[in-house]
Amino acid sequence: FQEAVRSMTTDYGAVDLSINDLTPENAPFGPELPPPNYPVDGPTEGANGFGFAAKNYCERQARCNVGCLPGARHTLNKQLMAAALGKPDGSPPVFNNLTIEALCEVDVIRALPDGGYEIQYIKRHADDPSSFDKMTVTADKVIVSAGCLGTNEIMLRSKERGTLANLSDKVGVGFSTNGDCVGFLEKTKQRASLVRGPVTTSFAHFNTTKAGTGPATAPDSPDPSRFHTLEDQGIPPSFASVFGEGLPLIQRLVQDGAGGGFLVRALLRYAKKRIPQLIKEIWRDNRERADFFKSEEERISNVMCVVAMGRESSLGEFRLGKKGETPLRITKPGGKKFWDDPVYEAIAETFKELAKKLRPDGTTFEFFNPFLSATANAAGAKAVALSHPLGGCRMAAAATDGVVDEFGRVFDKTKSGARPFYEGLYIADASIIPTALGVNPSLTISALSLRIADNIIAEL
Repeated sequence: FQEAVRSMTTDYGAVDLSINDLTPENAPFGPELPPPNYPVDGPTEGANGFGFAAKNYCERQARCNVGCLPGARHTLNKQLMAAALGKPDGSPPVFNNLTIEALCEVDVIRALPDGGYEIQYIKRHADDPSSFDKMTVTADKVIVSAGCLGTNEIMLRSKERGTLANLSDKVGVGFSTNGDCVGFLEKTKQRASLVRGPVTTSFAHFNTTKAGTGPATAPDSPDPSRFHTLEDQGIPPSFASVFGEGLPLIQRLVQDGAGGGFLVRALLRYAKKRIPQLIKEIWRDNRERADFFKSEEERISNVMCVVAMGRESSLGEFRLGKKGETPLRITKPGGKKFWDDPVYEAIAETFKELAKKLRPDGTTFEFFNPFLSATANAAGAKAVALSHPLGGCRMAAAATDGVVDEFGRVFDKTKSGARPFYEGLYIADASIIPTALGVNPSLTISALSLRIADNIIAEL
């Protein structure tokens, strides 16, 4: 990936990975002390690279997106579990006053007349999750951190039912896809082991403020409004057969358009390909591997997967679903489509240039997005698949423009003066980010949340 992008942009490199990895070559393996005078901030456990004790190491399974089996990732949920429940080795919880109540779903938050809040929620039964009890809990301070989608749904419902009647009229406004996009390139010039390693190892930035990061036609004239990031992407072995065989097959089936009998046609063409192969294998040399016995790595050995993020316009609007719809719906003003945003044009241009670097000379293969293709059209769908939803309860200077201030304090639109807020009500998650970032947002979300927490402590 880095070899390919180095002639396209001056801003590229390896990503910072928050994982435990194997110690360097010739370094001690196991519980060793750090080198003399090495600055250590806090416990040395897991701070390997110098042979410190790390109990779980990255096993190169490319499963980061679906769950790390060896537990090598330093994820937020792992830290939360250790804080509230302790560690699997029997270590006690970090805090003795922090609890997690599982199988619960918040309905609304109700402001109490004398201050404080009542959270109305359901608690599902562990033995039968389809049944539940209606519950309430009251608190002087409430921090909503239900994620972009969850928080928007709770706040929209609370406004609609009047339990937080004075919320800003901008609740649900300002949603962003963060320019999320995925692309696959078949028949690459070099082999790419997508089923090995962390799911992302390298990045490249385009249309930054630096010269040399612009489009191929004008690399020294970048347009920061079309800023975007590309990253290589791994595929778990269990998905390799889908991406290496099934997806290209289905794509070829539907290039001539949609229509009925989609699944039937797919099965017939699959059988037409496979039955002759099976017959041929009877007389085939026993030292030659049959195509359908290929390993996961062989199936996608010449496939490249890249994900992109970009400075999307952040104009989406949430609303609650009506009868027969999903609980939360999303649209753009004027009925515009999310994939028509200019940043997706810029990403597509970069995909085309990257394909030229990765494919054999003289071929015409290009990156394809399975969600923006003839495949999706044939199935009656066209969408942007995203993993980084942002906004909807965005930060602003006042309730006329957003839902919270810079410290996550929720505006009360009927108040003015120095504290125009619902006292004690905060939002701290991706929903408050007011614009697309064009990069992985987890560190930004974490930084904002920590800043909000610091301010709550300072006020107390």
